[in-house]
Amino acid sequence: MPDQSESKPPDVVQGIDAPAFRGTPPNGLTFDCDCGNTLIEHYYSDCFIAVAIQCFKCKAVTRTPSLPDGEILPNTVMNLADLELNRPAMLKGTVEFSHRIALTNDSELIKAQAQLAPREPNGDFELTDEGLAKLEAAFDDVTNGKLAVQLAAARRHAPVQAALEFPFAWATLHIKACFEEKLISVARPLDMIAIRRLYLFHHALSAWSHHPRFADVAREFEMSFEHTSMVLIAAFILHQAGNRVGFTPPSTGPNPDLYARLGAVPIFLEVKMPTALRWSQDWALSREGARAGMKAALESSRRQINRTRKGILIVGSSANDTRLARVLEEEATHSISKKGRDRTGINAIMTMAPTFDLVPANTGTSVQFEVTPAFALNPHFNSEGFVRTTE
Repeated sequence: MPDQSESKPPDVVQGIDAPAFRGTPPNGLTFDCDCGNTLIEHYYSDCFIAVAIQCFKCKAVTRTPSLPDGEILPNTVMNLADLELNRPAMLKGTVEFSHRIALTNDSELIKAQAQLAPREPNGDFELTDEGLAKLEAAFDDVTNGKLAVQLAAARRHAPVQAALEFPFAWATLHIKACFEEKLISVARPLDMIAIRRLYLFHHALSAWSHHPRFADVAREFEMSFEHTSMVLIAAFILHQAGNRVGFTPPSTGPNPDLYARLGAVPIFLEVKMPTALRWSQDWALSREGARAGMKAALESSRRQINRTRKGILIVGSSANDTRLARVLEEEATHSISKKGRDRTGINAIMTMAPTFDLVPANTGTSVQFEVTPAFALNPHFNSEGFVRTTE
């Protein structure tokens, strides 16, 4: 709803009897003063965010709506404070405004940065009894008290089966056993897989726990730990490269995991972790496995990314192999060059293969984490590209 108050100073003044702004392309919607005068013709709500306009006819000041909590600003934003205009700006004509650009102010940008930008993960992750207890308490909190159930189930299964079905619970049990044995080694694959899972959860908490939609996303850790971890890592990486990325609100439909905006134009981001790229006891790096995983990811993403819902397919792996990133990048390039003509709604395939190593720390063992995304662009994408791949 428009926010109207004569006491609020305007950002712009409608200086003639014509709309102050006109969105393009035309959509037939208007943003009006309470007196009935049109302030914005062909109004896109995602493009005018908390902009206060003084009406030419009645002189009332009407402010376009702010973004709801958790909603992202578009990638391309014009800040009224950065424009070389007197305050308030007197508009002697109608300003045409592309639906791919948003106009807002300092307060909205500050609010979005505080609420929605990820924080740098803190360096307090260490493999100690105290650190493990903190992670367990946090997991229990975000999953609404499901840790005890998962721990009990993990104890009833063989270790490898428990590692697949109850990733976090198994990881805590495994590391506790390592503490009793007084040995954690990079040479033992199960040690590294357990550490990976604990660190990914720590990273998610450090980076995103302040976000208004974190609770909805983190609830999925209970049933889909690997996928949820990769969604949060992907969002972090894309933010670091200069993209404003949002978490899709919960729904029953086949909605993509993430999204971005170019003004009023949505960009959909779907994360896939196909079985062929997930860790298992007999997993081994192979060109055939990577190709099969990429094919499965492309096929299973048709409902989320398509000609009417354009975006980026993100493919991740839970295997800890430093060679995997290069193989995934090559297979993504191969797959999109072969299938891109059929999948013109995919701008690119982004691949991620996070790796971990152990480093000595004062109070135990700490973790070195690295993930370098790669992008395979679709030469047949039927629009202009839209997501930044570097800062």
